Amino acid sequence: MNPLRALIVEDSEDDALLLIRALKQAGYEPATERVQTAEAMRSALLEKPWDIVLCDYNMPQFSGLDALELIGELDIDLPFIIVSGTIGEETAVNTMKAGAHDYIMKDKLQRLIPAIERELREAAIRRERDRAEKMLVQNEARYRLLYEQAPLGYQSLDENGCVIDVNQAWLDMLGYRREEVIGRPFIDFLPPGNAARFTERFARFMALGEQYEETVLLKKDGVPVIVACHGKIGYDEQGRFRQTHCILHNVSEQRRMEKQLQESDERFRLAFENANIGMCLLDAKGTILKVNRQMSQTMGYRREEIEGRTLRDITHPDDLATSLSFLENADAGAYEASTFEKRYIHKDGHILWGQVTSSLVRDAQGRPLYFVSHVQDITDRKQHVEKLRKALGATVQAIASVVETKDPYTAGHQRRVADLTRGIATEMGLENERIEGLYMASVIHDIGKISVPAEILSKPTKLSDIEFRLIKIHPRAGYGILKEIEFPWPVATIILQHHERMNGSGYPEGLQGEELLPESRILQVADVVESMASHRPYRPSLGIEAALREIDGHRGELYDAAVVDACVRLFREKGFRWKD
Repeated sequence: MNPLRALIVEDSEDDALLLIRALKQAGYEPATERVQTAEAMRSALLEKPWDIVLCDYNMPQFSGLDALELIGELDIDLPFIIVSGTIGEETAVNTMKAGAHDYIMKDKLQRLIPAIERELREAAIRRERDRAEKMLVQNEARYRLLYEQAPLGYQSLDENGCVIDVNQAWLDMLGYRREEVIGRPFIDFLPPGNAARFTERFARFMALGEQYEETVLLKKDGVPVIVACHGKIGYDEQGRFRQTHCILHNVSEQRRMEKQLQESDERFRLAFENANIGMCLLDAKGTILKVNRQMSQTMGYRREEIEGRTLRDITHPDDLATSLSFLENADAGAYEASTFEKRYIHKDGHILWGQVTSSLVRDAQGRPLYFVSHVQDITDRKQHVEKLRKALGATVQAIASVVETKDPYTAGHQRRVADLTRGIATEMGLENERIEGLYMASVIHDIGKISVPAEILSKPTKLSDIEFRLIKIHPRAGYGILKEIEFPWPVATIILQHHERMNGSGYPEGLQGEELLPESRILQVADVVESMASHRPYRPSLGIEAALREIDGHRGELYDAAVVDACVRLFREKGFRWKD
């Protein structure tokens, strides 16, 4: 049984039952409602969905024409069949003109079912056509919306190259109103003198069906715009030409930036090549990508001999860690540049010193691209500095010898203190440069004793108060001797403070805590340990364990805690011993 929703407009209940029986006999399962007035029919149409309307023509309060008028007023598309007992031909024609789909005489109900089936099919066809038309309208609206709101310019041309349509982005890009564009030859928007070239390109486009190129268009105010144009030919269902479809992308800014980048690259290339300092480009693995003329000459290689090698190939083995550390930190977000000194190996094998400043170049997303390293040959300077250091070291040793000549009982004391300060400073992780300065100060820390009478220095018995006060002037005397010498380190100040104590109980200034240089705190501990562990005219050696108990017992009070810890570790864990 096929369900069928049938609205029966009939004043006769018997006639309505006959219609229902006919539907059931034809295999339908009808859901029906009988109405006989305009109000009842209106309510039924508005409240329920129907598949068909079967309507009598003449009723006491209502007619078929009235029903058709109501259907039209409500704008409802339903199959409408007149089922009447008596109706003339002229009347039947009028009902068909009014919108009825068929008319059936009640004495010929055998025609009813075929008419219903036909009208149901045609109604389904109309509904599908209406749905398709609505979808087409909606799709056209969506397409037009996308077309108009697209960020890229769109245009359509006819077979003669005249503008059929453009979107808003196209108009905004060139500064025109739509009515100023539609129908005009596209050549009007090209710079003068481009007619022949456009004709040739358009003919090739029409032949190939697709084309991509960059061209220059003129805005309404005459300003040129570089556009990338991607076009395709549109054909109808028979394969005949309809119009061209082109997407236009304004690439003026992109091309301007590319030009600036090229100019910047050229400036960099010239600066790189003509620099009077060695320069090289490195990747993240330390591979040498490119060197300039100065770098090639400094290293003694031809460019093709050095480019492609790695830093390991040209770096002194002892400096590899320093040389490669900046590469390992390349991914650190804060890393931009580093400066350090290292030794290079010349092609002929001799050693070169270079001062390197390496900068990291990143891409637009901040990812590392490559390093630019500036390498200044400082070999002569390093050799000169080394000579000065040796001369300075010899001078310091000469000064130390003077002190030991004045005080033979403490001969070797300054050297042993210097060895211990260097060990403690290394254990604490001080920089090499500071360790060297501390060592120099330690070697001559008792230089002020040359101002103390020799008989006091070598007295085998306990000193009187006056004699001890004379001994206590030697830090200040040493400072006075050295303060005018321009050491690269605060040697005079270190020596001045080497008998101070962390709690302010030392001499000569009574300084404490942070007022004391870190180097002075190290020298204080080393001086105490060596003095207690060594023989003196007035007493024998107390031994290293007694010295360590002394500094450990006053850790954080008289002596810097970190220095004491490093000194104790040095003797008890690292096996530090003085050389004879």
